[in-house]
Amino acid sequence: RATEINSKTHYYNSYMCEAKYQIKTGRTLEALATINKMTEEAQSENNKFGLFNGKMLLGHIYQARNNPATALDNYQEAIKLDNQMPGETLINAEVYANIANCHISLYNLDKALQNINKGLSLQRIRRSTKSHLKANECKCYFMTHQLDTFISKYNEFREFKEKYDPEYHTTEENNVEIYKAIYDKDYSKAIELNKKTASALDRADNMQI
Repeated sequence: RATEINSKTHYYNSYMCEAKYQIKTGRTLEALATINKMTEEAQSENNKFGLFNGKMLLGHIYQARNNPATALDNYQEAIKLDNQMPGETLINAEVYANIANCHISLYNLDKALQNINKGLSLQRIRRSTKSHLKANECKCYFMTHQLDTFISKYNEFREFKEKYDPEYHTTEENNVEIYKAIYDKDYSKAIELNKKTASALDRADNMQI
């Protein structure tokens, strides 16, 4: 991806990788210190690439801390910074997936679907991200009681998963199966699946990115 490429790009990428690892391992305070240091340097150099990544990472931290409103604010600031940079956009499917996550948490389901569709429309998208977006698409239609669309999207999700991403086994997928069991009025199955989801969340330790 073309960005504001200069000698500092790899330098800020190393900051980003360090902060992501800290967030994924539940060390959000350490990640915040890393991000603050990166952001201070980027501000002193007016480096939009570093500032963009700082806002994205702050969004991840607030998602991990279950603060979707503040996470969403940071993702939107990242988009504004991206619009100020020359060349191809840095905004990718992962960004839209994260924004959709926040809107779902805030029950802004129409906005969630808008961002899911933006992510799914991109040509370059990781299979795991596509599975995540498709699972959350099912969730939005179920939550808005659009059950005919839900079952259609569910079938698309299962077909995609079985063909392209058989290793995708996450909380999002399990939630979709809970909704399908409720749709089928198989409430015993829904209860059992819900227990599995609760167990998975107990083990997650804030690893939401």
